[in-house]
Amino acid sequence: PHQSTGINVLEDLLKKIIEAFLTEYCIWMTQIKNAITSKDPVALRNTAHTLKGAARSLGACTTSSTALELETLGQQENFEEAEMVYAELEDIISQLVKEIKGYIQTENS
Repeated sequence: PHQSTGINVLEDLLKKIIEAFLTEYCIWMTQIKNAITSKDPVALRNTAHTLKGAARSLGACTTSSTALELETLGQQENFEEAEMVYAELEDIISQLVKEIKGYIQTENS
């Protein structure tokens, strides 16, 4: 009985993390894009840092490391490079969201 309860708690936690990520990632991506466009290093660093942590909590290493790259570029105020990395991140996030939604469908069936 104790093991199944622990597993249920973990499953519930994972669902909450996934739901939060799916709710917030569009906002974070928009904020990162706006920070790059307006050349706002603080906003770029902070939002990329938030995305990095959220992706790490999902085990999404590629997303997390790309967000770290954007965070670093924000510290360096390198917006030209940040634009290119952001374009990569869009593709990476798109793939991640597809995988997450596929996982959710599998779990719900």
